[in-house]
Amino acid sequence: MSEPQKRPISVRGIDRSLYDEALKLAHQTGRTIGEVINEALKLLIAFYEGVSETVSLEDKYKPPNVTEITGIDELTVSKEDLESENRPVLFKNIKRLRFSENVPQDTFSSKVYLIVVCDEVVIPHTLSKLEVAKKCRFVKKLRYEDED
Repeated sequence: MSEPQKRPISVRGIDRSLYDEALKLAHQTGRTIGEVINEALKLLIAFYEGVSETVSLEDKYKPPNVTEITGIDELTVSKEDLESENRPVLFKNIKRLRFSENVPQDTFSSKVYLIVVCDEVVIPHTLSKLEVAKKCRFVKKLRYEDED
């Protein structure tokens, strides 16, 4: 990291209770407060980028009508899971997200709103890796089921 990036940043108007919660989360997860705040900023930016891609400019900052699934270590999602939802699904902050072999491209495209801040997304060959990647923000690894 270059010297200008190491320089402290002071931000006025931070809600003290939110900062304390972030600090507690940093301690619980063995990360620095800077790492936690950076992750939170990435998530916020990804959310607003995703919103601006799918809604008109006048509605840009209104939250979309989605079901949010968040904070899970490992999750496998089937075609039936996606079809049971009456709204698109936002997957967020999941360590390993796997889509079952029975998920067709059209179901994935219509039911998955975004995949944000995930360590690994595992997909079957029934899905196009590029189409899945279009819905990913801050995903560390996207791979087919049989790739290692």
